[in-house]
Amino acid sequence: MSLLRSALFYSAEALAWRRLDKRVLAHLQERVSPTAIRPQYGDLWRLYRAVRRRRPRVVWEFGAGWSTSFLAQGLADNGSGRLYSMDADQSWANHAQSLLPPWLKAEIRFAPVTLVDVRGERGWRHSNRPEDAMPDLIYLDGPSGMKECTGCADIPDIENGLEPGCLVIIDGRPGTTAMLRRTLRRSWKSWEERGPLGNKPIQGMFELVS
Repeated sequence: MSLLRSALFYSAEALAWRRLDKRVLAHLQERVSPTAIRPQYGDLWRLYRAVRRRRPRVVWEFGAGWSTSFLAQGLADNGSGRLYSMDADQSWANHAQSLLPPWLKAEIRFAPVTLVDVRGERGWRHSNRPEDAMPDLIYLDGPSGMKECTGCADIPDIENGLEPGCLVIIDGRPGTTAMLRRTLRRSWKSWEERGPLGNKPIQGMFELVS
């Protein structure tokens, strides 16, 4: 990364850090595992802002962590909404639960994955999903460390139960983004959001039209 690009990136990160809730940041920084990947504050700010703007009733998250707290903070600031966070790693699900500030609410579940066929492709499907609470916003950042297939099967699996307007945010998983473009059957609008340097997609976005 050139010095200019590096300066732009860290400037954008500093701006996002200033916008995030400092009480939540301090709580997480005191408790996070030293082996955890350092968060990108710009990603956390975009998630929080998406929740505030769209005011979802139910949020599903695949892959718990720092993002769980900021999704929960967005719902708390909205005054309503439920968050279900699923992680395929039992120890990380437990750690994410210990990270969650006590003034925020989220149901964090250990959700093992199985390899399944989904519309002609292989994908990872999470178990233990809240099937009685279909989401209108989904954040997909899991499962981690799974290299044996192209992507996550959960979205096409629940596609028929989703309502128009449902937004799917996929964090840094181009394989899953490409897989959804091949496997989703309803009418979706899709686009990519890029980071402050504009050099690569950081999030794949899908919004259900009908």
